[in-house]
Amino acid sequence: MARVPEIVELIILIPRTDTASLAGLVSHLSELAADFSDLVPECDLNPVLIREGSGDVRVVDALFVAAGGEPLTLSSAELLDQ
Repeated sequence: MARVPEIVELIILIPRTDTASLAGLVSHLSELAADFSDLVPECDLNPVLIREGSGDVRVVDALFVAAGGEPLTLSSAELLDQ
């Protein structure tokens, strides 16, 4: 896990980019977690790519763990087909 100084260093190196799309992703993921916490107690989005300047966000890989079940991994292509 990254320590605070490492995170701050990374943030300083990132060029100015619109973060509204990233904030929207985090907000929607938070709502999803709150609404379905009993069904999907765990998820992992990694990596999340942010286009420099425009701030466009792409989730490359997502892992959602169903309660009492096996992890389900979907690629971005599979998510887009849904």
